[in-house]
Amino acid sequence: MIDVIIPTMWMAETTIDAIEKYCNNPKINKIILIDNNVKMRPNTFSKIADNSKIDYVSYGKNIYDNPA
Repeated sequence: MIDVIIPTMWMAETTIDAIEKYCNNPKINKIILIDNNVKMRPNTFSKIADNSKIDYVSYGKNIYDNPA
């Protein structure tokens, strides 16, 4: 099984689609989503937020890539 870590600023329009594909992939065990820009989080995130594979992490600010 694979775990995926995604630090995101929500700049790519395809982020939600990619996360949905990861959620539906049986080889992926966990998706750790690090939200580095809460204000830009799309409303469509709510349709996948309760997926059991997603561990959502937000510090309320950008912690940048290295700490993420």
